[in-house]
Amino acid sequence: MGESRLDIRAASDVYLAIGDFVADEMYRFLDEAALGSSTTSGGTLFRATGEMSWATGDSRNTDELFTYESILNRMTSTHAPALLCLFDLDDLDDFVLENVLRTHPTIVFEHGVFDNPHYLPPNDTLAIC
Repeated sequence: MGESRLDIRAASDVYLAIGDFVADEMYRFLDEAALGSSTTSGGTLFRATGEMSWATGDSRNTDELFTYESILNRMTSTHAPALLCLFDLDDLDDFVLENVLRTHPTIVFEHGVFDNPHYLPPNDTLAIC
């Protein structure tokens, strides 16, 4: 059996490492993590899960967040077979929920996994953001 690795980090150490969310910092972090995985596993074992409660506060830059979320869909086809964003629906206002749905091609809700009919590909989403 090969080496396995689980790396758990707090949102304050990743998403908010420099005090506020900066998309370029997250792209860099995920690129480095994916490339590190690819050197040991052929790139097939990289998975990432992001618990997103930090992003629902009023002080967050939602335009930058959802531009990031949209562009991240390009990364999944290049580096990662699966990325999972965890949002608590009770914490989302209508605007944020609309953008969550717009930027995620697949949703897990209640007892199932569904293709998201509200999803827009990155180029279409970026035209709106």
